[in-house]
Amino acid sequence: MGSILNQRPLIPDWFKLEEVQDFILQHQEEDLAKLRLSGKFPDSAPALPLTQILEFRKRLAQKFPEVKNLPSIYIPSQKSVEQASSMHTASYKVENFPADTLAEITGGLGLDLLARKGKLKKGYYFDIDPELVEAFEWNSKIFDLPAEAEQGDGNQKFLEKNIKVDLVYIDPSRRVGGKRVSGFEDMEPNVLPHIDYLLKASKSVLIKAAPMLDLAEGVRTLPQLKEIHVLSKSDECKEVLFYLKSEKTSEEIKLVHAHFIHDEWRQYACPYSDIIAEQTPLGELKDFLYLPWPSIRKSGAYRNFGKQFNLVKPESNTHVFFSDKLEKGFPGRVFKIKNTYKSLKEIKGKFKKAEILIRNHENDLGTLRKKAKIQAGNENTLLVMGRKSDLKILELERL
Repeated sequence: MGSILNQRPLIPDWFKLEEVQDFILQHQEEDLAKLRLSGKFPDSAPALPLTQILEFRKRLAQKFPEVKNLPSIYIPSQKSVEQASSMHTASYKVENFPADTLAEITGGLGLDLLARKGKLKKGYYFDIDPELVEAFEWNSKIFDLPAEAEQGDGNQKFLEKNIKVDLVYIDPSRRVGGKRVSGFEDMEPNVLPHIDYLLKASKSVLIKAAPMLDLAEGVRTLPQLKEIHVLSKSDECKEVLFYLKSEKTSEEIKLVHAHFIHDEWRQYACPYSDIIAEQTPLGELKDFLYLPWPSIRKSGAYRNFGKQFNLVKPESNTHVFFSDKLEKGFPGRVFKIKNTYKSLKEIKGKFKKAEILIRNHENDLGTLRKKAKIQAGNENTLLVMGRKSDLKILELERL
């Protein structure tokens, strides 16, 4: 199937033994430091490499819990885990960018390809690292995925195969030479010189970028860009996806914000031009408070919220919004303001436990908890915003 099958195998033979697979399944949840000291490893496997595999599995299971039920999944390195998509973001790509045929030209662990099990007629995987290629070949058989794997530069190998696919997926490395990078030209590989050919060889191209990438760079440098998807979960932006189509249209770029909450993805879409719309008007504190999803804070598409949701904001450089009456359909968290305080002294000892949200304030969460003597918990919700003389602490009721 792949190009390295006749070379010396990189997955150790002892890893494939049944007793090693059973050991992984039984001990994957244990404290690894204690496990090392216990010495209870199978005689057929070296303790240190097996412990490393267990460590990689623990890290990957935080992103992809299905791994816990598959002891034979092989994970070659910590870097491959760091680069891998989570189960939720991989599922998002399956549902929002369907394809019968797909080429992943910067393979890594290939979880975005493996997540298409049962929905893919043919997949093509490329990576320059032979160990990653062999790992994908092994793992794709476990997932029963119809895919070919080849070692080498993905752009070049895809060109040599001279095939046509529905979707090309690119997840360039954002850690180069031990440093994190965000610009397309700094990632490995640099996808920009190959975009024109990839669009000729596929119906569409999907590029995953670093969350800190300026969206304007994608708009400026990527031809035939049709959609930008910004994905978030909890209070963090997770991925930025640029979707290009070979079919040329004059439609405006669509900006899609997706937030994972209550076990599902929720979306808020708008034209890309919304990020340069007229700013939400300034206004005083009112009865209801709104905090947009992290994906919206990332894009800047909150600028037209004043017009769209009849909101105001206390100052220009904040992502906090207010209204006199409850506005439904807002893409974010919504609260009713119960009380307002002007200093940390006023709340010191008043709340034993609380969720503390911070906007435009000089202290971090740990410092605030220490000063106000408030432990972590969900019994109350407080928003600390502003600095010194302009400090406001809002006691909130979740809606």
